[in-house]
Formats: sequence, structure tokens, C-alpha cells
Amino acid sequence: MNRFNVRNTQRHPLQTIFKHSPIIFAKFILGKKHFAVKVLLLFTLIIGCVLLFPGSEFTRYTEYKVGTVSPDEVRAPLTFPVYKSKEQLEDERKEAENLIAPLFDKNLNVAQVQIASLDELMSYIRQLRLSPKPFEYTDVDGRKQNYIPQSYDSLKNAISKGFGFNILEDRWQFLINRDPNGSDSYEKVKKDSARSLRKITLGKTMTHAQFMEFTSDLSTILSDQFVLGIMDVEKNNFKSPISPINVRTGKQESTEFVKNINDMEEARYRIQDLLKSYYTDPKLINAGYEILTHFLLPNVISNSEETKRRKKEASTSVPQTYGFVLAGDVIVRKNETITQKIHQQLISLESTWAEKINMEGGVGIILPYIGRGLLVFSLLFFLLSYIYLNRPDILNSVRKLALLVSIILIEIGFYYIFIHILNFPVYVIPIVLSSVLLTVLFDVRLGLIATVSIGFLIGAMQGYEYTTAIVLVFVGTIACVTVVNFSRRSHIFTSLLWVSLAYAFILVTMSFVKYSEFSEALTHQLPYAVASGIFSMLVAFGCLVLFESLFDVCTTFTLLELSDSNHPLQQQLAIKAPGTYHHSIIVGNLAKTAAEAIDANSLLARVGALYHDIGKMDMPEYFAENQMAGHNKHETIAPKMSALILASHIKVGLELAEKNKLPKLIRSYIPEHHGNQLMSYFYHKAMETKLPEEEIAESDFRYPGPKPKTKESGIIMLADGVEAATHSIKEPTAAKIRAMVRSIIESRLQDGELNECELSIGDLKKIEEAFIPILLGIYHVRVEYPGQSQIMPIPESEPQFME
Repeated sequence: MNRFNVRNTQRHPLQTIFKHSPIIFAKFILGKKHFAVKVLLLFTLIIGCVLLFPGSEFTRYTEYKVGTVSPDEVRAPLTFPVYKSKEQLEDERKEAENLIAPLFDKNLNVAQVQIASLDELMSYIRQLRLSPKPFEYTDVDGRKQNYIPQSYDSLKNAISKGFGFNILEDRWQFLINRDPNGSDSYEKVKKDSARSLRKITLGKTMTHAQFMEFTSDLSTILSDQFVLGIMDVEKNNFKSPISPINVRTGKQESTEFVKNINDMEEARYRIQDLLKSYYTDPKLINAGYEILTHFLLPNVISNSEETKRRKKEASTSVPQTYGFVLAGDVIVRKNETITQKIHQQLISLESTWAEKINMEGGVGIILPYIGRGLLVFSLLFFLLSYIYLNRPDILNSVRKLALLVSIILIEIGFYYIFIHILNFPVYVIPIVLSSVLLTVLFDVRLGLIATVSIGFLIGAMQGYEYTTAIVLVFVGTIACVTVVNFSRRSHIFTSLLWVSLAYAFILVTMSFVKYSEFSEALTHQLPYAVASGIFSMLVAFGCLVLFESLFDVCTTFTLLELSDSNHPLQQQLAIKAPGTYHHSIIVGNLAKTAAEAIDANSLLARVGALYHDIGKMDMPEYFAENQMAGHNKHETIAPKMSALILASHIKVGLELAEKNKLPKLIRSYIPEHHGNQLMSYFYHKAMETKLPEEEIAESDFRYPGPKPKTKESGIIMLADGVEAATHSIKEPTAAKIRAMVRSIIESRLQDGELNECELSIGDLKKIEEAFIPILLGIYHVRVEYPGQSQIMPIPESEPQFME
């Protein structure tokens, strides 16, 4: 009876924590170390998701989807306007913008300046025609010389510098050389149709009257082009020749069709056609074209800023509503099918309610944010509970918790950018990114749980659209499963193929369920989804290097690199301590096989074993595996000094590991593989040789620890002890090896070295059975079958061998 009462008065620790304070409970969950930082990280995660939560316009009537049946009758509690849907409003705004014709300003000064410049050029040429021309003469020495009159040279330079024309070209000679026999009466030539410039073929010269007629024609052609207008925009940029544009001249504005105004290219063709219609002489056509195109400039200039302003004004003037629902009106009756119109009215009612709450102020403003915060916490609580129960190492490590929070926020951030800023289709959401990163950086179980939480969180953000959540969870799960055993780069393409097939399968499945068009899923949804999967996968593997460096995480890819025998530390170990190198390889094989037997990380166990003894490179000759036969340096030094030398390889190993930037997880195996073991050989030797008054402290002969924290670390400790111990067996047999292995495992278990690494008795039995075949193979011992020989009894204590 008393025993019964005592049991009922004892409380579970969690009951006490819940009863006293939520803060105490949080400290119990997160640990006291860096408690404030961990709380800040979790708070950042929740607040970040709340801030990225799009403003929900349809929360009260979430179950009222288009095509579904209304479970209840809904009446309007107040009069409210019916807002247009986002798509309808965007279409109407685009239509309003398209109705605004581009604005062009016609600059009259361009025509005046260019025509005046043309007249100035022709005036220079006219003066050049009247000036003395260069000629050739023979000097007193009989040499030919060129004489260039000063007036001619100055006029030529003025034309060249001012207009960029080279007047010495052959096709210009007939312009600058005056015909002395021709009539200089311009009026007379005009009246004489037989000699009109437009109907004759010139020789090498031109009369003054002809030149004046040519000058007048050029001025007329150029002026006509400017009157018609020359745009600074190519006509190809317009949809149609009859596209309207607004042309503003001063304060007057008129609407013209694009076809009625030339662009620069069209103006050049028009000048060429006019010159051909004016003249038959190619020299006149070519000279006129070169002169006129030189003075051709756009005078109808696009005013893009004013056009944008007008388009924006037209867009903003589009009304957002298209009617009202009066208070008391029935929006939808019970069992009535929800149409797009009814759905939009419900959305409008919800928006009006939200506006009313904001106008009234008070607590109602922050209630939606509090609700979103609680919703985010609820959806993430599933993930956090799993971490607390199965991965407490994440809650105990600020770096791991920060990594987890960062990946989730990056995923939600990508969702918000792609969907709510870039307006991409919903299946572009890169769920594969977080699934792959969490699986590779942590483990597949955490990846799967996180994928479910993130998928439903995004579904909530997407207007509680859990069809989206189902698609994301399914594809994310496939991504997690396909990246579990990544060991080669080619596996990336295999994973990409499975993710693409997963998208195709789930999208087709959902189209069947929702009775939507099958072609819609294949042509509009699947390409975006597959592109998102490929993009997410490539970004994820690109980010792995960054995350590994920032958060000191050890992934499969890192382990594969470290397992390479060409790694600098492995090469140094092979050269400086070949016996230790060989010992590490055997321990690695033992650890790998044992880890596979208990479903631990075999690659991690093997790599940890390869580096667990790198500190022995400092004084390799003091360790048994590197000593020559019959030569033991420990025989000449005190046992305590020997213990210090043996323990020093832990410190040296940690220094080398940190210097070579080995991951923290691999570094932890260097001190943990010995734990707090007693160096029994040297301890007993010290006890035997001590003076009567001398005190020997057992702690001086123990390794500094800590004890193994993980299954892989515990396996390495056992593999290290077993490999070293079997060397002490003389004439090894299967029975002796089995007894030695069992002795080592039981010794470590009894000393409490395996208390913190979560290895069960069943695991230890499997590890023992995994060690035996490898050790028998090393010593070329036949396997003894039951009854073949009597099993060697287990030694009472561990054999004495040098560490």
C-alpha cells in the first residue's frame, strides 16, 4: 500500500516543467546552453514565415471552391462592393494601357536647321564653282608642280570640316566645275524644256542655271520629308501599319497612323525614289542621295516618359469593382454549386471585412498576424517534435538549428518570389530544393518530415490550397528517397529523372481527380514543374559546398572526398607512420562492415576510422604498430611518460585535423575512439615499479575522453580495440579470435565507455558477428563449424597490449 502511494506521488519531469513555467519547459527542450540564440532562431523562423505569408483574401470561406457545393447558405451581413478577380483586373488594365497610343513630339526646329545647313553647303559649293581651280605647271627646273589657289583650298577645307564631304571625289567634279559655254540664266533654262536638268544627261560639267535648279530640287525634297515626318522609332516595332500614334506639335495634338509617317529607313528609300523620278542622270541621283541623307534626321521624337505616364494613369483609372451586394442578399444557397461569380463575391465580402477591421483599429488589426503565427507554429510543430524526439543534437547545436531554419526560410522565400512577385505558375515552387538539402545535410527521415511540414505550410500560404500541398509533398518525398545513397555524380541525373516522373505522375493524377483537361496538365503545368525540379536540384547541389563550409556539416560528398587515399593527411600518415596507416585501413573496414550490420552510417564510420589516429604521425616509433621487431622505446622511459606520449596523439590529431579543415564530426572521433579508457599496461607497470612512498593516480593513465557520442564513434572504438588486441594472439584460431572480440566488447561495455553512444546489446551482438569474418580473413584462419572444436573460454580481463 505504501509502495502504491509512493508511486502516485512521483511526478514525471515533464509534468513538473509544464506546471511551473513555459520558460522552464522551453529550456528543457532547447537546453540552457545558448538558450537565447536558439529561441531567437525559432522566433525568426516563425516571424519570417508570417511576414512572407501573402495577405489572405479568402480565409473565412476556404472550403467554398469553384465547382464545389456550398454546405450552408451565405447572406451578405453588410453592403459591399464586388471586386474583380486579380486576373480580370490585370486583363482590363492591360487593355486600358493598350488603348493609349504612343506619344511623339514633332520638332519643327529640326527641319529649319537641316534645310539651312543644306543651303549653306550648296552656297559653299557655288562659291567653289566660281573660284579658281587647281592646275598643273612646269617650273624652271622642268619639274611638274600642282598649284592650289588659296580661295579654293579654304572653301574645300570648310566643306570637309563642316559637313564631312570630300569634294575631290570624281562624282563631285561635275558639280564644282562650271561650264563656261552654258547659259547662266536660270529662268531661261527653266523655260527651255529641251534643256531642263531633269531631262538631260550631263557631261563633266554643269552650268550655273543647272546647279541652281539642282539646289532648289534638293531643298524641296528634304523639306517634303520633314513635313511628312520622320520617326526615331522603326516601324517594325508596331503591330500594324494602321497602329495609331499621337503626334504633338507645340500645344496641338493629332492622331496619325504609323503608315503615314516615315522612319529613317523608309525616308532614305523615299528620297532615292524621288531623285530617280526627278533625274535620269545617275551622277545627279547619286550626288543628290549622298547630300540629302547627310541632312536627314528624325523630327518626330518618341516621348516614352509621357507615354508611360498616360498608360499608368489609364491603368489606375480602371475600377476595381463592378457592382454591389446589398446587406441581406443571398450570396449562395445551401447545396448550390459555387460558380466563379459567387466565389468572387465571397472573396469581396472577406476583403470588405478586412478593410472594416483595419479602419476600426484595435486588437482586430493584429489578430490575423497572431493567427498566422499560430498556424505556422502548428504546421512546424510536427517537425520540431520529431527533432526533439529523434534528433536532439539539432536542438543542442546552434549551427545545426541555424542551418535548418535557413533552409526552411530559403524555401519559403523562393515560393514568395516565384509565385507572388514573378507570378509564375504554382508548380514552379522549388520544394525539391529543401528536400534535397535537408536529406543530404541531415538525414532522410528529417528530410521527409520537413518536406511534409513545408508542403502544407506552402499550401496554407497558397490560400489553403492543399492540392498544391499534396503535389509538393509527393515530389519532395521522391526527391528525398532518390538522394539518400548518393555516391557518384551520375546519381544527380537519376534523381532528376525520378523527380520529373514524379511530377508527371502526380499532375496527371490530380487532373483525373479534379476532372480537368489532361492536355492542360501536360502542356501548361508539367513543363514548369519539370523545369522547377531541375532548377531546384542543381541549385541544391550548388549550395551544398556553401552550407558545408558555413555550418561545418559533413555530407556524403565530403566523406567521399575524405575517403580518397590521395588526401594529404592520408599520404602523410602512410609515409610517416605506415603501421598506423595500415591499422587505420583495417579499422575502417571493420567499422564499415559493423555499421552496415546495425544500419548505421557505414561511410561515416569508415572515414572516421581512417583519421582517428593521425596524431601518431608526431612520434610514430612509440606506437606498437610502427615499432620494429624487438625494439620498444617504452622500455627505456617511465610508465607515466609513456602514458603521456600515448595520450598526446589525441591532442596532436585534433590540431592536425583542425589545420587541414576536417569536419567537426570527423574531428570528434579522434578523442572519442579511446574515451576515458585506462592504459592498463602502463598503469600496472607503474604500480609494480613504484616506490613504497610513491602514489600512483589512475587518472594519470586514462585518456582524456570524451566517450563516444554516436553509434559510429562507438563502432570505431570497438574496431580499434579489436584490431590492436588480435595482434597479441599467438597462433590465432577462430575460437581465440572470437573470444578476443567478445572480451574487448564486454570490457568496453563494463567500463561504461559505450553508455553515451546509443548502442544496444543487440547492436553489440551484430557488431561482434560482423568483426569475425574480416579478422579471420586477415589471419587466414578457417571458419570453425559448430562442434569442430571447443570454444576458447573468454579471458577474465582484456589482454595486455600496447595502445
